[in-house]
Order: sequence, then C-alpha cells, then structure tokens
Amino acid sequence: MDEYGRVVVVFTDGAPGFSNFEESEANLSLENAEVLKSDYGAELYTVGLYDSSKETTNVRNFMNGLSSNYVGVETMTQVQNSEAVSNKYYQTTGDTSKLNDIFTNITIDSTTTSTTVAL
Repeated sequence: MDEYGRVVVVFTDGAPGFSNFEESEANLSLENAEVLKSDYGAELYTVGLYDSSKETTNVRNFMNGLSSNYVGVETMTQVQNSEAVSNKYYQTTGDTSKLNDIFTNITIDSTTTSTTVAL
C-alpha cells in the first residue's frame, strides 16, 4: 500500500439508476466497489446528498454496502445478509452547508494512522 493509502469518495443522490432505484445498477456498482476495496486496498467513503429521513432501506443498504463499512459484498442480497465491519464510511446530509464538515472528517479520518500494540 502507498504511504498515504488510497481513498475513494463517492458523492451521490444515493439511488443507482436513472429515475428510480435499479438493483442491476446497484449490483454493478457494488462489484466495482469491491474491486477497489479488495484488489487496490482503497478506503471507500460514500456521501449521500439527501434528507436521511426520506432514505429507503434499499438506498441505505446500497450506500453502506458500497462503502468500506462492508467488505466482500458484490450484490444487494449479500449486503442484506452480511454484517457491517464499520459504520464510519457512509454519511449523508440534506443540508449542503454540512458538506464541508463531512469532507473535513473524511480527510482527517483517512490521513490519521493508528498503531495497535499487543501487550
């Protein structure tokens, strides 16, 4: 891995497809995201620009599955049947004034390294 690692930020309305949630598009995106995460070691953050109170279960599962909150998932069914390994890689806001805070947090998180020492 590079000294600084690889970070990918997906900024989206949360719904894969042209007009509604299209599961085939979601699955294709999940497959591509898994390549970034597993083959290239990228941390993948998803940022949704929409009111989370109007978020559907499909969109929430998709955005989490796309992010590094889940590893080894390539379909919506796998996301629904898997456990998240984290909860920090998916954020959403309906307020554009909060985007600066979100991207600042991603920057801080992705540039902070930690060391675990076993005693």
